[in-house]
Amino acid sequence: MTTIQTNHARLVPDGVFEYQHSAAHSAADAIYKGFEQWVQLDFVPLLEALRPKPGSCTALEMEFPPKEGNPARVRRAVLGPIMHFVERPPSKAETTREGDQRKPEDTSEEHPFCPCCLLTKSFEAFRELIEGNGFYGLRLFAARDAEGELQADCRVNGDDWDKGAQALREYARTWPEAGYEFRKQYVVLQSIEKSP
Repeated sequence: MTTIQTNHARLVPDGVFEYQHSAAHSAADAIYKGFEQWVQLDFVPLLEALRPKPGSCTALEMEFPPKEGNPARVRRAVLGPIMHFVERPPSKAETTREGDQRKPEDTSEEHPFCPCCLLTKSFEAFRELIEGNGFYGLRLFAARDAEGELQADCRVNGDDWDKGAQALREYARTWPEAGYEFRKQYVVLQSIEKSP
């Protein structure tokens, strides 16, 4: 296991850190893979947080009125790329809801999981961070094995966030049966200037 700390003079002067976990045939390969995954998943939303409008990540903007001495503000969640594994993906027939009006030849399907799901399906656990003023890097990981055993890891700026892990386990409980499945994402929460 290794850690990486990211600092930015304006956004995160105190820095945020995150652990990298990886396995390989040698320590050097494991370290390389850990850093490579960090670049592919975590670094992307950190870079996008520097932009007025993210280019490659989905972003959610929320406006909050003045409250309890805090000024009005705009918060943004920059949703990083997703790492998603499903042992037995459901067939199209299994994902079609009863009463659906789609024709059999219609290949479109309602998505069972999208870039916003890990955050929005566990929103209440993160409400104080979303409505706060700070810069937060959220590591979100949820898994369910073939026997239905739930696992979750949630960190805020590198530190364990038990409330988030519990919410992610509850979210994983709602997934359709698909054998072993995990979903992982890095999300940045930040305050931004209001768009014109």
